[in-house]
Amino acid sequence: MAVLIYLAKILSNLIFLETNAPPMNLRLSPIKKQEALQDAIDEIRDKFDFTAIQKASVLTADSRVLERNKMIGGHAAAGGEKNDS
Repeated sequence: MAVLIYLAKILSNLIFLETNAPPMNLRLSPIKKQEALQDAIDEIRDKFDFTAIQKASVLTADSRVLERNKMIGGHAAAGGEKNDS
C-alpha cells in the first residue's frame, strides 16, 4: 500500500510539472516525461526493493520472474534453492 501511495505522489508531481509549465512550453517533451518516469521508478526501487514495481504479467501463475529475481544470474545463490529445470 505504501508503494502505491508513494507512486501516486510522484505521478502527481509529474502532472504538476506539466500543468505549471511556462507558456512557451505547455507540455514536457516525450523524452523528459520518460526520464521523469524512469527517475520515479528508480527512486521507488531504491527505497523499497527492485521488485516493488513490475509489469502486470509478473503476477500471472506461470511467471517465474519474482522467483528468478531472488537468484544470481538466474541460478540459485549460495544457500538458496536449487533450480533443477
